Amino acid sequence: MNGTESVTIPLVLPPEVESKLKAEIEATLRSENTIAVAKLQDEMRQTNDVALKKAVTDFEIAERAKRTPLTADDIQKLLSKEYTTFELQIQAEDDEGTEPIIHKFKLRELPQNIEREFYTITKETMSKMIGESGSLDFDDISGDIFEKLVGLMDLYSPIQDTLATCCVICLNPKKKLSWLTLEWVKNNLNNYRMLTILMAQVEVNKMRDFFSMLFQNIKGIDQ
Repeated sequence: MNGTESVTIPLVLPPEVESKLKAEIEATLRSENTIAVAKLQDEMRQTNDVALKKAVTDFEIAERAKRTPLTADDIQKLLSKEYTTFELQIQAEDDEGTEPIIHKFKLRELPQNIEREFYTITKETMSKMIGESGSLDFDDISGDIFEKLVGLMDLYSPIQDTLATCCVICLNPKKKLSWLTLEWVKNNLNNYRMLTILMAQVEVNKMRDFFSMLFQNIKGIDQ
């Protein structure tokens, strides 16, 4: 054996000492891990508190801005806004079904008496849907699933009729076009185009803006 070589003698601990040492090491690591997790949770809590306070502050500022009365200049700007219009073309078949006929329309701002027709139709449709939806129970696994699907389709059928009815109002508000009837709309327009026309009319009449301003003023009165 070379005198420069060293021999490593493994340290063998008694079982009870080794068990105690392992327990102490595990306890130390568990304690350090608990402290680290607690610090991380505290940092996250502080970050969330800061973000929440900022969100609340921003919301309060936005709400106060909404409740601020309009100035004379603001009102004048609203009154000076130009009327919005949309032009569209509808391709329909002639009486013989051979050559397509192009009908041109312009969606204009409608008066209140016609707006009320939209609200009445929508209210009646929604009331009917809510009433019929109560009889559908998809959480109940018993029964024929086909019957439930048919019931669901029946539930949304009124929407299609409402779309067609509202399209007739949009395209023929003064009822001057005797040929433009509910059946004509159903025979020449699909649901997507009907919905697009209705969305355009909502924009023309600024219906969303109206309800937004109305609710803001009501909230201002209550507070």
